[in-house]
Amino acid sequence: MVFEYLLGTASGVMGAYYKKYVNPMQSLPSTIVVEQGHEINKDGKVYVHLQEESSQLNISISGTAVYVKDIEIEIE
Repeated sequence: MVFEYLLGTASGVMGAYYKKYVNPMQSLPSTIVVEQGHEINKDGKVYVHLQEESSQLNISISGTAVYVKDIEIEIE
């Protein structure tokens, strides 16, 4: 199992929330940078790309994944 310190799915949802409720007048297309992991020395950035097509908000994300470690979980 690989643990992610920065989750792209959550960042994409946060980008949609930001556009709809925090800054609805933000011009599109635009990119929001989400940073996470500073406190645990695993700095990460996800780029949340917002654009509008046919009056619909489209979200995509990009960034770089970094392998941290494998863990094994045993359930009895």
